[in-house]
Amino acid sequence: MFKQYSHILSHKRRRSRGSTISQVLSAAQSEPASETPTANEPVEVWGYSQVLPEDEEYLKDCFTTLTPRIHKYDHVAQRGSDRFVQDLTAALNTDEPQTSYLSSPVGNYASFLYPECLPERLETVAYLTELGSLHDGKETAQKPDEPVESPRVEARKKLLEKAMSELSEKDKDGHEIIDCYRSNWLVTPEVPTAENCANLDDYVARRRLNAGIDVYWTLMGFAHGTRLGKEDQAVVRDALDAAERTMFFTNDYYSWPKEKRVSKKRPVANVILFLMEHQNMSEDDAKAKAKQLIIDNEHEFVRRRDALYQANPDLAPQLRKWMEVLGSSLAGIHYWCKNAPRYAIPDTAEESEEESSEEDGSDEEESSEADDTDDEDDEDDDEEEEEEEEAEEVQQPESEEAVEVAVWTPLAPEEETPEVQLDTSALLAPTSYARTIAVSTLQTDLLTALNAWLQVPNRPLSFIKQVITELQDSTLMLADVQDQAVLRDARTPAHLVYGPAQCMNSAAYMFVRAARILTSLNCPGMLDGLLQELEAHFVGQSWELNWRFSTHCPGESEYLAMVDQKAGSSFRLLTRLMQAASMGGSSLDFEPFAKVLGRLSQIRHEYLGLLDSSARSFGEDLDQGKVTYPIVRACNMDPAGRAIIFGIFRQKQAGAVLPIESKRQIVALVQATGALQATYDLIRQLGREALNALSELETAAEEVNPALRAVVKALGEVPAPEQL
Repeated sequence: MFKQYSHILSHKRRRSRGSTISQVLSAAQSEPASETPTANEPVEVWGYSQVLPEDEEYLKDCFTTLTPRIHKYDHVAQRGSDRFVQDLTAALNTDEPQTSYLSSPVGNYASFLYPECLPERLETVAYLTELGSLHDGKETAQKPDEPVESPRVEARKKLLEKAMSELSEKDKDGHEIIDCYRSNWLVTPEVPTAENCANLDDYVARRRLNAGIDVYWTLMGFAHGTRLGKEDQAVVRDALDAAERTMFFTNDYYSWPKEKRVSKKRPVANVILFLMEHQNMSEDDAKAKAKQLIIDNEHEFVRRRDALYQANPDLAPQLRKWMEVLGSSLAGIHYWCKNAPRYAIPDTAEESEEESSEEDGSDEEESSEADDTDDEDDEDDDEEEEEEEEAEEVQQPESEEAVEVAVWTPLAPEEETPEVQLDTSALLAPTSYARTIAVSTLQTDLLTALNAWLQVPNRPLSFIKQVITELQDSTLMLADVQDQAVLRDARTPAHLVYGPAQCMNSAAYMFVRAARILTSLNCPGMLDGLLQELEAHFVGQSWELNWRFSTHCPGESEYLAMVDQKAGSSFRLLTRLMQAASMGGSSLDFEPFAKVLGRLSQIRHEYLGLLDSSARSFGEDLDQGKVTYPIVRACNMDPAGRAIIFGIFRQKQAGAVLPIESKRQIVALVQATGALQATYDLIRQLGREALNALSELETAAEEVNPALRAVVKALGEVPAPEQL
């Protein structure tokens, strides 16, 4: 995924364990700021972002008139948020998990707010934006003359000091960011309300101070690799005013359902509440007005931006780019706010109160006046419902002739029946059980070893590991159903515990969940990689099933082609997913390595299943009538032996275990033709080929990988058939 930016990341950087902020800003020192650009210099606006698909599910109900874009490397922004949460937890010195402000199922807030951020600065920008959002704490005091800072306020200052120490002293942008933080986000301005604001313009002016909006504009310039100073802001101020209003009103509109629950306990800055109290609007009217304000200000921003271009034909390129990107930022903010978990309404009022108390550091109790108001609201609602019911009865026309209508009645009254919420316990039980049987660490060992080169950030790495593990569980479980297996590694397979139908349903769900997880990472190429490799797996599996059903023995080349499709797909998928999220080494060609690993792992498993006739798992492939490499080799060398082996397979009842004597007879035939020795020799050869492919990768990466070499070497080590 970062192939086109591989020049940014060197192998020296990969070996470095220094601070990300220091690395980013050190690199930034070599990039001159565009303080005096050529007026007519062409500007390329879009390079690091992509437009959301028109059929995107989360776009539904978004009424923005602008076009949202998301940064192509959203997972890098999420890495900044993850690192901030870790630092915040350490600063608070608590075991309680902290949450990210920017994270959401649709992407990180920074990926929408700064869609054209330089990739090497995206993590830092997300971290700083998280820091700027940490201003919910309140100062408390044990005594009136002894003010004590809340833990969150103290943590905010600690993290700011840490960021300051990591920012390069020579970086001018870094100094401007710190100055903005000090003057905007380390102060706690008065919350704008109907009591302290004379009109809507006054509300917006105070909202600017409350939100610390100037820091965002400084970060916007830093994200672009340019400086956007006060002089620049003055040139585009008219357009910025409309943009700021759009941002404030959008945030207020989507945060209102949650904020109104705490509006009686503490001051809340929300335009809907302001309109209700200042202009005596109903809640519905205020919401409709706020929605219209958002749309009007989006149109006003576009109008003022066009007027800016017309009045300034020689507008500096970085300012023109800023204005273009800002339009998508406003739409991205709208899209994120619509789908942000932060604005989700808790299931109960108690949960809302607890959450607001945690976020704001407030231990205030609800006043009796607020309780009385709630009671009055409840009574008014009851009276309105009774009036509506009476009106419906009046409007109901009387029928000339009574007609009996069958009415269904529940076994229990609705008020006594709680709403049923079906969970996924039945859906996930088969795969959870299957994981306890097939305990193979090969894929996870490879993932860990490969990450020494690919440097996948923690969040996508954990998701890739989850996807690979769940796909392995589901494909093995589905294969057991298809094979009518009675054992899986000497234990009862999942379909004999939960039933074939439930196992097939669970396996299908895992494929869907894998696609959903990878889509949420917003890494180009991931979903295509998943679909292509799943298709290859099922094509390979279809031929293995076909040969078994028709008792046909393929040639060696046919068999190896099947293995390349079926077993090779899992290794190709692992490397493709990791490369899509890689911060280094994405240009390495892993396909030859994945191909030989697929052959080695599949044939090795088949070979070991024929060795120890006293083991409980001996000959499980024979129980299922599988056409394995030792069988293919033996049958192609000995037609008489092939007739015996396939005759035994045909006579075996479906779902039955072959007698141990029949298994030993088949193994003896395989060994007599020299096929078992040939299989051993092939495994050793594949082991050497895998090490050679690994050496080529190490040369290309200019870095050895001892962990990966150990994994490959262990795969090639198997006992010789003479040990039977």
